[in-house]
Amino acid sequence: MSVSPVEPDERIGRLSLARKVELLSGRDNWSLPPAEEIGLAAIVMADGPNGVRFGSPFDERHPAPVVPNASALAATWNEALVEEIGALLGASARAFGVHVLLAPTVNMHRTPLAGRNFECYSEDPLLAGLLAAAFVRGVQGTGVAATVKHVVCNDAETNRDSGSSELDERTLRELYLRPFELAIAGGRPWAVMSGYNRMRGTFMAEHPVLDQLRDELGFDGVVISDWSGVKSTVPTALGGLDIEMPGPPKYWGEKLLAAVESGEVPEAKLDEKLTRLLELARRVGALDAEPRSQSLQPESTLPRRAAAESFLLLPNEGGLLPQAGARRIAVLGPLAARAETQGGGAANLQPQHVTSLLDALPAALGDGVELVFEPGYEPAILPRLDLGWLDGGGFTVDYLDPADPEGEPLATEHRASDRYLMSQTPVGGRPSEVVIRMRATLTPPLDGTYTFGLSCSGAATLEVNGARLFEVDADHDIDHFDVFAGRLRGRGTVDLVAGQPVPFELVFRGKRAGRLNQDGLIGLRCAPPAPADLLERAVEAARSADVAIVVVGLGDAIECEGFDRESAELPAEQRALVEAVVAAQPRTVAIVNAGAPVLLDWAADVPALLWAWYGGQDIGAALADVLTGAAEPGGRLPTSLAARAEDFAVLDPTPDAANEWHYDEGLLIGYRHFDRSELEPAFPFGHGLGYTDFAYAGLDVEGTAAGATVAVEIRNNGSRRGKEVVQVYVAPADTDATRPVRDLRAFATVELDPGEARTVRLALDARAFAGWDTAAGAWAPLPRPYEIAVGRSSRDLRLRAELP
Repeated sequence: MSVSPVEPDERIGRLSLARKVELLSGRDNWSLPPAEEIGLAAIVMADGPNGVRFGSPFDERHPAPVVPNASALAATWNEALVEEIGALLGASARAFGVHVLLAPTVNMHRTPLAGRNFECYSEDPLLAGLLAAAFVRGVQGTGVAATVKHVVCNDAETNRDSGSSELDERTLRELYLRPFELAIAGGRPWAVMSGYNRMRGTFMAEHPVLDQLRDELGFDGVVISDWSGVKSTVPTALGGLDIEMPGPPKYWGEKLLAAVESGEVPEAKLDEKLTRLLELARRVGALDAEPRSQSLQPESTLPRRAAAESFLLLPNEGGLLPQAGARRIAVLGPLAARAETQGGGAANLQPQHVTSLLDALPAALGDGVELVFEPGYEPAILPRLDLGWLDGGGFTVDYLDPADPEGEPLATEHRASDRYLMSQTPVGGRPSEVVIRMRATLTPPLDGTYTFGLSCSGAATLEVNGARLFEVDADHDIDHFDVFAGRLRGRGTVDLVAGQPVPFELVFRGKRAGRLNQDGLIGLRCAPPAPADLLERAVEAARSADVAIVVVGLGDAIECEGFDRESAELPAEQRALVEAVVAAQPRTVAIVNAGAPVLLDWAADVPALLWAWYGGQDIGAALADVLTGAAEPGGRLPTSLAARAEDFAVLDPTPDAANEWHYDEGLLIGYRHFDRSELEPAFPFGHGLGYTDFAYAGLDVEGTAAGATVAVEIRNNGSRRGKEVVQVYVAPADTDATRPVRDLRAFATVELDPGEARTVRLALDARAFAGWDTAAGAWAPLPRPYEIAVGRSSRDLRLRAELP
């Protein structure tokens, strides 16, 4: 229903108190209720940072472009590129009919083991904040709201919904709140999201910092709770939170209505929140507008280009890359054949397609180059079921009446995934339980013993080739994060013959009436037979080749929302593979397919190391481009890589016995910690090589601590076009050992042709020379004079000047 344009207060005046309350909470998991009487359409939301995930986290029926993960985007240090990525995801959101994208995530890389680090940008607030602002501009340029999250210090997953972050005001202002400040100033986001955690004992959904965003930082959008992150009624309603998600509401709704009627919450507070909600609706086209319809997802070459620019070349001894001249190449490791494109949890979605390195290399190398693939090891975590073994690439799924499970199905559909959350499948009006039967014809590729595994949230039986492999009962304690992690409730083996089709049948019993919900979790895994000499075969392939390429990494079973990593080490079987291959083949390229730091002690003898992050749906094609020199590896480290686990400023992401994280390291995380402690990292913040060489000259600094300009000449001394990231660090007079030696205060990317030189100018505002004065409650200049250092990383500073 369309109504004539009117002011928000007039629209709000048409609403009853009960209606006002209703509009401030989700009507379901992903949308807010409409109010046709005031021209308000339902506002639809969707995750996440590396693609638009529409609906269930395991719904393969809604593929969308999957771009490189956030730490990969941060590795580009390229604001213009990240803005393009934002625009692509905004277009993807519009194609789904989505109004609000729940991204970007700007929490800090405080510990390398935080499960959600891959979804966050950096250890540095300037880099994180400026790139977040660029992402927001890109998304909102398409008429879709970006949501900067999670305010604030939601920096670990262990006890994330109850633990309290304990830190001083200086650390909060300079590190953890700073990227939100920069995103607000540079992107003007239409939404932010509160974190699950507490800070100084108060849950973030009711924390005064939400009002601070508006009163001090200029935020003028809506504040949305993280899903089930609201833990109270009156405190959240009196504070800065505007929307409780998901629906139906748990703490608002009827409880909020009663609080207003009793006088505990003024109705004027609701009107303030509704005014902001209506402004959001106006901005995203949900006010006095036709409903947003769905359309085809955009196709783009941008994910491939962005992936290549994010890839980090760490060592490259002897110019082993770009690769040329090899006639036989050994490609090793399961991740070469089945790339990890993204981390787990809210950020995970169904890509439009996936290219692995093994898929892409033949075309990139051309005729005359022989590729030999060997996996080299069996993964410790049972692999996901390969849908390529199933006729039609998926399952016939029957929904059965539990009173008559042999009767006609209530509904039937074809599904093509190894993971399901059946909560999105309506079976209204049926009995209190529903039985799901998943059937397929499976054609095994090899002779031998297959190991099948099942994660599920109910009772289930699995039969393959007529043999029952296992049966599990209804009791469970898993959630959908456990499905990512491969936590099995059933495991069994069966011998199969290559090429001989066999029937596959899973019968699952859900629990609840009306519709299936989180009790409808199903995850299927299967390991094919493997010879006992996998490692020996890989070593022989490497030895007999001209070059070996070995891919190692983590993936969404290890890097995932909902739990933190237990170790900074690579899996032991991967370390063993690399060490054996390098011993056999000195011309070895190692590729790391991971979103967060891993220790690289195994890489001491690896001549060329390429960090590929979670490169999105085109990771394989982008890797082939970079390995062959068709594209430049444009990445620079957004997070320091430590030489030893104990060298990280903070390693353990677990709160203490009082359920508190104590940020006793203060400002000294990442490169700030390495500099102040005089520790040598494996590779420093900002480091990354390319395929050409750059020279720095002519540093000129003009201005004062109220604002200065840095100018430096950059020359490409190499033989091909390349990218340089110019980094400016400011070091005040060192009078306080709790402060960093220096901080990143500006950066810029520049691309130059061979022999080309360009003067790069970077601005430093007053905040570049200031710190938070807790006693004064304000920003204040740091001690003079200031050293201005310019270079390629936090440890490769080519030129220095003093600003008095």
